[in-house]
Amino acid sequence: LIINYINSQNINLTDDLSHSNCLGPPYIYVTIHEGDYVIKYSRNGCLLSDNILNDSPNKGKHTIHEYRSMLIGKYNDEKVLYIADASNYDSKVNIYSNCNDSGQRNFITTAVSNRDNDGVYHTYGLALDKNNNLYISNQHTDNVLRFYANTFKHMIFPPAIRDDPNFRTNYYFKGTFKQFGEPEVHKSKEQGVRSIVIVK
Repeated sequence: LIINYINSQNINLTDDLSHSNCLGPPYIYVTIHEGDYVIKYSRNGCLLSDNILNDSPNKGKHTIHEYRSMLIGKYNDEKVLYIADASNYDSKVNIYSNCNDSGQRNFITTAVSNRDNDGVYHTYGLALDKNNNLYISNQHTDNVLRFYANTFKHMIFPPAIRDDPNFRTNYYFKGTFKQFGEPEVHKSKEQGVRSIVIVK
């Protein structure tokens, strides 16, 4: 279970990490708005770790500024953690490894970012289909983009877009699956697409 906890108040990071009555897996991960960490809890509320990201790249171009959705999925056949960053001018999706012996995860790579695709802007929701293709929702470009598994190259436009008589290839951001607002427009206000889930 993964929870995005928006309000950082009332979280006590000094809880006893060795609480003898803590339940075992599965565990709960929590992200903090404007925090640079992911917190791990047991299902009965024990704080197990105040940062499960072992080498969180908090210095440099891979820094996560605005944590949003998280997702457990596959990358090159490894079980990994995807994390969306909603920073307006450095939006991206980072991938972290499976847990090591200490229960922490190492940074692997950045799957997609607005450095490569202007449609990736204030990234919010994440989803994977049965083939592990990545879908991301973006709040400020009002869209859902999709990328091929492992390579993260943008997928072709779906028939619903390509068959539109007014369709122009350069009118949509690369990889657009669904456009809800005006294509190729960045918004400055807090509105637009939020969460996304694939119902299997």
